[in-house]
Amino acid sequence: QMNIRIAVTFAIGISISVITVSLIVVGVIFNDINNLYDDIIDEMKEFNVIMIIHFFQGKNDNSIRM
Repeated sequence: QMNIRIAVTFAIGISISVITVSLIVVGVIFNDINNLYDDIIDEMKEFNVIMIIHFFQGKNDNSIRM
């Protein structure tokens, strides 16, 4: 019966460790996705400004060079 308690305690400890690490990994991945989203939005805003400038300068053809 003592061996069963030790095994259960060990299993609970391992489970808690795995859950904790999983939550940390989920937080890191969530943060990375948010940073990627912010970077993409910033790039799209910059692209939009460049396209508006070229459009109003009359350079709205498909051969815009940067």
